[in-house]
Amino acid sequence: EAAERRYLNTAEDRQIAHSTLSEYFAGSNYGQEIPYFDKKSVTKRTANRYISPQPFIYEGGNINYRKIAELPYHLIKSQEKKNIDKLLEILCTYDYIEACFRMQTSTA
Repeated sequence: EAAERRYLNTAEDRQIAHSTLSEYFAGSNYGQEIPYFDKKSVTKRTANRYISPQPFIYEGGNINYRKIAELPYHLIKSQEKKNIDKLLEILCTYDYIEACFRMQTSTA
């Protein structure tokens, strides 16, 4: 909350931050070049930012708890129609349901 008050002063800033975080947790930009602004010349550039993949369940069987918790939150808070549609799609996937089930059985 302190970071939000300090760095995200406007509703638009908050919406952009939530949208960006939802893209991260969805793994949308894995292995792709992402646009960014060069602080020295203030020009828009693209580069591979080496974002790690974000599966619901990692190869070793470990659950990605942060994705399960954060992805729906940021999709909703981004307040974009396309992200709400994406949320409904994700909530109905086998991978999401399996990860939630495993999470519940591992904490019981």
